[in-house]
Amino acid sequence: MPSTRVRESIRPVLEVLVWIFVIFIAPAIFIVYQGSSDTGQKADLALVANPVETPSATLSPESTARLDRAVALYNDKKIPAIVVAGDPLPNGANEAGVMAAYLQQHGVPQTAISEDHQGDNIPVLTQDVAVIMKERKMNSVMVVSSYYHIPWLQLALEHAGAPTVFKSHVGSLNASDAWPIEREVIALYIYVGRTFGVPVAKKVVEEARAGIEKALFGARKAQDSINSGLESMPSG
Repeated sequence: MPSTRVRESIRPVLEVLVWIFVIFIAPAIFIVYQGSSDTGQKADLALVANPVETPSATLSPESTARLDRAVALYNDKKIPAIVVAGDPLPNGANEAGVMAAYLQQHGVPQTAISEDHQGDNIPVLTQDVAVIMKERKMNSVMVVSSYYHIPWLQLALEHAGAPTVFKSHVGSLNASDAWPIEREVIALYIYVGRTFGVPVAKKVVEEARAGIEKALFGARKAQDSINSGLESMPSG
């Protein structure tokens, strides 16, 4: 059995390792599992978002894989419409246009494609998709993306009001995905904090401020009552 001194010396190291697991590794495992678990066979709409990278007029292999999956789903009559989302390009064009052109080159008609130029802003993008679904009376959307990107998109779509969100992932776990996965962990923390944490914090602050103002009002009223009582007392 290790001595008490040895146990005490390694305890801080173990605590750090536990926190690393809780903060980074456990969410990463969740992202890999959730993103790799496809759901649904058919949907009213597919969403293909470009990877988070420097905007480019040339599709990356990752983007091409996502688009190829969307083409396959369309050809198999599992989706009738596709939304492609990309970032603005320096020359005034947009990645979404490049993605749409690729789909058309592979047999998807222009009438089945919608472009969204908010690929760099997931909350706005998913709000746009939810609006499209509502306007067209659609009930389900299929997220077509790399497995590590899907959980964030799914959460954002559900929060935006998409009735049903299905998943169709591209790629599988490999060593080169370490950074993209951790990037998604950080992105999820930021999204959850901004979407859920900040409103809750604001509400708590507002309620605390209202409580303080109410208490101060009560104190002033009590002070005025005391002063009035003192003034009404006979002198001498």
